[in-house]
Amino acid sequence: MRFLVILYLLSEIQCCFWSTRPEIVEDKKTIASPERNVPIKVPSARPKSKKPKKPVKKTPKSDIQTEYLVSDEPSSMCKNKSGAWGQPCSYDIAVGSNCEEKQWWSDNGWTIYSVKCTMSKTKPGHSVRAKTVQTCSYGICHNGGGSGK
Repeated sequence: MRFLVILYLLSEIQCCFWSTRPEIVEDKKTIASPERNVPIKVPSARPKSKKPKKPVKKTPKSDIQTEYLVSDEPSSMCKNKSGAWGQPCSYDIAVGSNCEEKQWWSDNGWTIYSVKCTMSKTKPGHSVRAKTVQTCSYGICHNGGGSGK
């Protein structure tokens, strides 16, 4: 008898799950959750543009000495007077322009030559050649050095 009751209950349970009656099918439709429309992120084909860096003005340290050479005659050029033509920035440059060159003498040492040409404030029409030489080793710079001093 117990066996028959168990068999009957199993058949009823099976009928509920495997039933195709319309009201049960409709209930399944209302219970089902709606499908989501998830947007797919597509990576852009071109990389983001980088802003150009502003050039950093290099000014010598306060302990670095600058040598000023005023021209003898009115000129729009700063002429080299030192005679050291093998030295960096030893060529003639125009007023308003400048030159900065680095000369390496070892793996950890270098000399920076900076020359700037401006008009004289005391002598109208004359040019002034401002020359700075810095010797650096292991990132620490000090006054002078190089082939010109």
